[in-house]
Amino acid sequence: NYILQEGNIQRDQVAAAQYTSHVVVHIVQTGGAIGYIYNHSDADIQNTIAYLNQVYNGSYPGTEGVGDIEIQFALAQRDPSCNPTNGINRVNGSGLTEYTTSGVRLSGATGAAELDVKNLSRWDPSRYYNIWVVNMIDSKDGTSGSFVAGYAYFPNSPANLDGTIMLATQMRPAR
Repeated sequence: NYILQEGNIQRDQVAAAQYTSHVVVHIVQTGGAIGYIYNHSDADIQNTIAYLNQVYNGSYPGTEGVGDIEIQFALAQRDPSCNPTNGINRVNGSGLTEYTTSGVRLSGATGAAELDVKNLSRWDPSRYYNIWVVNMIDSKDGTSGSFVAGYAYFPNSPANLDGTIMLATQMRPAR
């Protein structure tokens, strides 16, 4: 959207994003209480999405003036059956072989298979962007040393791979 201001055409800085991606965050937890390092609170997840939107629209401190990408992320308000939801889905991954002790296997020798983790809970990728928050990737939880913080696939990948897997320790709202 553009506005005329004092004879100059300027971009309307309060215009709505051109594209909104409806997100579902699947917390693949291992039985720890909500608020535990691998089982974030709803408020933490909501604040992380708000932080993401600030970065994408250039309003987060340090990103001012870089521009607005005009993409917004919103936690889903309806689940696939059209029931109300907050867009946060908690599933217990402890039943998957090696998930509790090693998380998701990406390139390492241990961990649960990625598709087994995603098959615990996946919403239609043509309607939602799925994010799986996991305890570990290749046996590393991101608290020390080198690690993979998360990964996703390029567009046009198979629907069963679509979405992002990220470490719970890396999903933190800005402080």
